[in-house]
Amino acid sequence: MSAGKISFNVSRTDVPVVVRTSYFPSWWVRGDKGPYRTLPNQVTVIPTSTAVSLVFGIRGVDYLGHAISMGTLTSAFLWRVRRRK
Repeated sequence: MSAGKISFNVSRTDVPVVVRTSYFPSWWVRGDKGPYRTLPNQVTVIPTSTAVSLVFGIRGVDYLGHAISMGTLTSAFLWRVRRRK
């Protein structure tokens, strides 16, 4: 599942490209190395092919974190309900 995508083509590979978007660990790339945080509102990618895509999406570890959080909240709720009885 991807929430956003930035795609572009370059004429030369191995030349860093600055993209004006905020860095977040859920950004991953196709066709290059990176993304590397340059400034708070910029990331740098190093193309290894002429077609580059930055994709913002949820990974498996994100689903695991959500499941653990929901399990913890459910347990706390059930503990509180049982304690009132």
